[in-house]
Amino acid sequence: GATEWAQQTLSPYPKPWYAVGAGSRWLTKRWPPESFAQLLKRAQESRGGTALFVGTPDEAEISAQVQKTLTGPSLDFVGKTSLAQLSALLKCADVMIANDTGPLHLAVGLGTPCVAPYTCTKVVKHGPYGQSGGVETSVPCKGSYIRQCDRLDCMKELTAEKLWPALQSVLETWPSRYPLL
Repeated sequence: GATEWAQQTLSPYPKPWYAVGAGSRWLTKRWPPESFAQLLKRAQESRGGTALFVGTPDEAEISAQVQKTLTGPSLDFVGKTSLAQLSALLKCADVMIANDTGPLHLAVGLGTPCVAPYTCTKVVKHGPYGQSGGVETSVPCKGSYIRQCDRLDCMKELTAEKLWPALQSVLETWPSRYPLL
């Protein structure tokens, strides 16, 4: 099944496995590719690991922009998985780094730790529920739920540096979740 496929596909690659959802339908929820790249580069330099890009076919270009800047291993699953395969990948992942989107919430439901930038939506209303990895912008218009914006000050303010402590916290504890490996 899908679980066996995911385990076999990922097993040759170094852990931790970072599931990455760099896309979003709303432009105002789409953290810049450069920010994803900076956060992932820091994670791979600090802990090693493999980036696993997921998302819909129309998010392929955004993911490719991030993937081409990485020096560590990465795999592209964008637009290439069934829902069952996506679920299996997210369940195998050590952390999900994504915008406030469907795959993020699926990962939360599967029990995968999540780290997510929140710009125009609010963590208190939109998760990641039961986790501390949602990081909000501090600009005055935060949580405005607007879909169109000419300024996007939140994207400049919510840097990779601001998400690093949340990701670092997950990375410091991930081996303890896999005592038999």
